[in-house]
Amino acid sequence: MRLSVLMPARNAANTITASLRSTLRALPKDAEVLVLDDASSDQTATIASEMKDSRIKVLRSPSPSGVAGALNVLLADARGEFVARMDADDIVLPGRFKYQLARFNRPFDIIFGGVLHFGERVRIPYPSPPLTIGPEAFPSALLIDNPVAHSTMMARRGLLLEIGGYRKCLAEDYDLWLRAAARGARIARLGPPVTALRRHGNQVTANKGWAEKASSEPEWQESYAALAEVTGQFAGDTELLTKVNAALTIGEKRALLLPGISRTMNDLSARDALALKILMRRGRSAHRNAAREL
Repeated sequence: MRLSVLMPARNAANTITASLRSTLRALPKDAEVLVLDDASSDQTATIASEMKDSRIKVLRSPSPSGVAGALNVLLADARGEFVARMDADDIVLPGRFKYQLARFNRPFDIIFGGVLHFGERVRIPYPSPPLTIGPEAFPSALLIDNPVAHSTMMARRGLLLEIGGYRKCLAEDYDLWLRAAARGARIARLGPPVTALRRHGNQVTANKGWAEKASSEPEWQESYAALAEVTGQFAGDTELLTKVNAALTIGEKRALLLPGISRTMNDLSARDALALKILMRRGRSAHRNAAREL
């Protein structure tokens, strides 16, 4: 089997029908959609099970396992050479899977795309900036910020299993990207939107202080340090890496690494250099906002 789509779902009865329909419309015939109902208290599992398509398989967890736990169950059950992520409240844009699968004819291990923002907090849907980040620049991009949306991911399943899958922490997706990059995975972000990302008031990542709390967890700290240690411009710089490891927040770590990242931009393509500059500006703005919250 070529592709497995992983969709954890918890109390998603109001959105999972649209999400599954859009996924199935874009899905190749030789592919599967794995839904894990994570102890929902609504009709999520029933709605998914009643969808008349043999490509859907619904698993159920009797007790809440969280996003990371649910994804690891789905990852273990998947049969595809590649796995794609999908959230139960987002929408797959037409042609997504065909487009992303075709890009693996290059030596990529994980690829992402852009998003189209929509939802109750968005009056007019709008696309994310069409940033393209190649494998040479992606490790530096991760050291600046998380430049991708989880529900746009497609990856080689064997790689995700090899690095141990997801770990239970607040930023389970960012932690996974950091660990994969530290292992030498070739990761890229492609510019075109592949997923419509629903914006709503219950999103955990929108809460004030969430990013700083996530980056203070030991899993994230460990993964971030491991990537910094093997990224070309920092490898062997013991003094700098010691300071990075000692820094407690993402803002402090980023501030230590940005000068080194800036110095190497001339060695990157113009598109990669532009993407890193945009991420740097976004990172500085987020750090200022976080400082005002404390």
